[in-house]
Amino acid sequence: MNEKYALMTPFTIIQKLLGPYMFSPNARETLNDKMELYFHDYSFVPLFVQENYLKTTPSLARKADTPHEKLKLLRLMERAASSLSDSDIVDSLIHG
Repeated sequence: MNEKYALMTPFTIIQKLLGPYMFSPNARETLNDKMELYFHDYSFVPLFVQENYLKTTPSLARKADTPHEKLKLLRLMERAASSLSDSDIVDSLIHG
């Protein structure tokens, strides 16, 4: 196996995770690639995601001009916050 391990900081990991292409339908990253990003620094990455996810614009809500589309953006934010909360519970069960 010929893998090249690069030094990744929490900043570069978050840039990859919150970038527009990581979870797009034609993304090249596999589930294993995404899990590897998490395990680079599993104590800091969730905190960085929680701190920065509201600063991004989901691709599903890029053109939030009308009130209906802004409501869609709020619902996407609510789903993200709920998922972050669930992941924190799972992490505490694993590491607690």
